[in-house]
Amino acid sequence: MRKFVVRIVKDKDSLRLEWTYQGQRRTFYPGLADNKTNRIKAQQIALQIEADVEIGIYNASLCKYKKAVKPPLQLTPVELLDTWLRFKRNSWDADTFKLRNYLKSDLTNFFKAKKDNLTEEDIKNFYQWLSCKKLATETFNRKLDTFESAWEWLLESGQVSENPWRNLPRRKNGKNGDAKPFSKIEINKILSAFEAHKTYNHYTVLVKFLFGTGCRIGEAIGIRWQDIDFDSGKIAIAEQVTSGKRKAAKSGSCREFYLSASLKILLTNFRPADCSEKDLIFTTLTGKQMDAHNFRERAWTIILGLAGVAYRKPSNTRHSFCSHALESGMNPVTVAAITGHDPKVLFDHYAGLINKPQAPEIF
Repeated sequence: MRKFVVRIVKDKDSLRLEWTYQGQRRTFYPGLADNKTNRIKAQQIALQIEADVEIGIYNASLCKYKKAVKPPLQLTPVELLDTWLRFKRNSWDADTFKLRNYLKSDLTNFFKAKKDNLTEEDIKNFYQWLSCKKLATETFNRKLDTFESAWEWLLESGQVSENPWRNLPRRKNGKNGDAKPFSKIEINKILSAFEAHKTYNHYTVLVKFLFGTGCRIGEAIGIRWQDIDFDSGKIAIAEQVTSGKRKAAKSGSCREFYLSASLKILLTNFRPADCSEKDLIFTTLTGKQMDAHNFRERAWTIILGLAGVAYRKPSNTRHSFCSHALESGMNPVTVAAITGHDPKVLFDHYAGLINKPQAPEIF
């Protein structure tokens, strides 16, 4: 006798259950969108039907199996975002959670108490509303990235039926008042001002390292002497310091690259003879772990003023590195490997600086 089986079938973007019982073909729509989480739910219902047939308690009206499907809760966009935030909170540091949590105000201000699933039209209107705000490109894109990630998780967990935040266009770098990279003349002025300052010359090597590698400042202040192989000049970036806490680097994995010859010599000469391999390379004036905020508010701001250079954040050293590296003709994939950028992000943000491909000479 052929074994009784309930099949799970994709029907457009939803799931359908099919089986044949006593010669009669039956179908059941559990009201589940087709995603990984909902397929597990559908499989559980299918197993229940199969088990009921086997032991003789099959419910031909299907009411029993309809009760097994819980209707999705009608939540506001803010409540949905809150669900994701609670799930992710333990995997973030306090500053990251605060930044993500602040995004709830955008949803509250625009959607009010709307409880229906967000449609593409809703998101289109929200996008236009957000575009009218005077936001930096990085801030604008980060908001959209966060909403897309949140709804992707909500979709996978079966709490929404679709992710309308997908494929929204992001702003390109250089628009909406983004800070310009430091020119080579400005970089030399900054370095000269650090070197000449009686107190803040302590940070000269750090600033040269930032300009010469494109590292995030949190990564730079977390580097130890053991992270550099001085024979080969290879450096490993695996951690960063944020709000005084050491954690994995932003890219989520260790990246390695070779320092330029000048940086290798600079760090070799900077290394104390009696240092431990576990000692931090860049420290405060008193030899303690640096705080990026304090460095920016004190040393960095004062030195840029003395150098007569228009203020940009220390993070602009990273932007400057990428810009000058690409303008010099460096392979974008190589630049991404050094800085830890996603290659796609690098191409999107610096497309204007990347040399266009040229066909080879064949004949």
